[in-house]
Amino acid sequence: MGYQVVAQGPGSSQIVDKTVRTRAKWANGRWSVVIARTFKSVDSPNVIQLEPGQRSRFGIAIWEGGQQERGGLKAYSGDWLPLEIAGQ
Repeated sequence: MGYQVVAQGPGSSQIVDKTVRTRAKWANGRWSVVIARTFKSVDSPNVIQLEPGQRSRFGIAIWEGGQQERGGLKAYSGDWLPLEIAGQ
C-alpha cells in the first residue's frame, strides 16, 4: 500500500488517501514502479479526479528510512512528470 499525499508548501504535507496500491521491481539496474488508485478519489480541492483519456502532471516523493530520511528530508522528482490516462 502507498499513500496519496498533498502539500501546498514546506511542512504542509497531508495524507488524503491510504488505499493507493503500489508495486516496485528492481531489474537490470533500474526500478520499475506501478502506482494505482481509483479514478474518483477523496473529495478535496487539492486532489485531481482522473478520467480515461485525460492528461495531467504529477510529482513523486520517496522517504528512505534506512538513510535517516524523515519529514522534509526525502528524494523527489524535482519537476512535474507527464501523466496520460489510457482510454477514450
